[in-house]
Amino acid sequence: MPNRPNPALLAALFVAALFACTPARAQLQTTSDDPTVDSTYSAEEPPPASGYNAELETRVIRNDNVYYNNAKSTADFVYQEGALLNLWDTGSRWNIGLQYRPTLLHYQEQGALNSFDNDLRFNATYNFGPRLRFQGNEFFDELTGLLEPTSNEYFSPPTSSAPTLNGTLITPAARELSNNSEGHILYDVSPRGSFDLTGSYLIQHFTNVRGASDSLATLFDTNGAVGGLSYQYRLTPRLTLGARYSYQYFHYGLGGSDETQDEYLTANMQITSDMDLDIYGGPSYSTTIGGSSAFATASENFGTLRTLAPVAGGAFHLRSDRTVLQINAQRSVSNGGGLLMTVTSSYEGGELRRQLGHDWDFVITGTNAQSVSLQGQTGKGVVKSQSAGTAFEHPLFGQLSVHFEYDYMRQRVNTFVPLGTNVDINEFSVGVFYRIGAPRL
Repeated sequence: MPNRPNPALLAALFVAALFACTPARAQLQTTSDDPTVDSTYSAEEPPPASGYNAELETRVIRNDNVYYNNAKSTADFVYQEGALLNLWDTGSRWNIGLQYRPTLLHYQEQGALNSFDNDLRFNATYNFGPRLRFQGNEFFDELTGLLEPTSNEYFSPPTSSAPTLNGTLITPAARELSNNSEGHILYDVSPRGSFDLTGSYLIQHFTNVRGASDSLATLFDTNGAVGGLSYQYRLTPRLTLGARYSYQYFHYGLGGSDETQDEYLTANMQITSDMDLDIYGGPSYSTTIGGSSAFATASENFGTLRTLAPVAGGAFHLRSDRTVLQINAQRSVSNGGGLLMTVTSSYEGGELRRQLGHDWDFVITGTNAQSVSLQGQTGKGVVKSQSAGTAFEHPLFGQLSVHFEYDYMRQRVNTFVPLGTNVDINEFSVGVFYRIGAPRL
């Protein structure tokens, strides 16, 4: 397995890339032609131009499958102490935002899974002039297991029309480090038309695998780069059309690689001030080298497969002062999330958030996903997963609130996913969180 990357070195390289571009994308996640997606109500008070806020969290979680493997299903109580910190500032030609989430997880019985997790989001925009600007985004995660519960306003479906890492698979319990460094150069050619030149670097590395039956199990590490160019034209005040080309390259820790080129059309329809629809679609051409898994035959490991397939997706957003509704779907070529190499991934998901009365907040989510390996002479690996969740929040007094959450996750794999596991997880949590500072970023 490759050595774990040095986060400081990655940060230095990213900063160097920002300065190299000077002459010439949650929470904080934004890109030029993807709308900002979060779960805030339209009537919530906007943040000031500069400020900070924080959310301090204490939770007790009951997880009935902490190793994410039905073959060794083990239940335990997990005690979570964490925080969510936001800092942002805006100048005459620039704005920056930083979000950091440290989390300490302590398992009552399975102490080997104890961890200190880190999640970092950073973005910055600089305007060189009335038409030219640069935008950089940095996403960094270091965690053991699945993401911890979050307050209702930070729910967000994990979809993007731009190539990115596959977040729909459940791996055996392991330490995962993932990073996405992304830059955009945007140029407005007219009051209605704009170009977006994009580049990003992605990694996903796994260590200390604990949930697999094989003690020597090795999950697939991914290193990748993505580049692309898009153009958008606002045809009417409510309709924007565009076209995008993207190139992605993924290399896997055991020798396989993939090159994929996507070409598709995009459309954004602002149906009302509180309702919009995004759709995109087109062909995807992939050249894949290597087997579908670590146990592929020698002939398969050195095989080359060329695939032409459609990619498409869409997102519907409804946001009012008491309701948020989001429906997302997409089909893309991506990495196998540690279980497989290159896959065709499909995803459908939805979220409904609603204020109940004046002092209760409710959210319900559901997803369905499938990943199918592109290669496989004896058979293709298939991973199917579903999830459902619901949460209630109630203010106790002042800025102190209580949060109740239930999540269910299910995954099924076929025999051509040797390191994948069948998974059923029920997770109950109750917690309190205290907020300070300005309205959320």
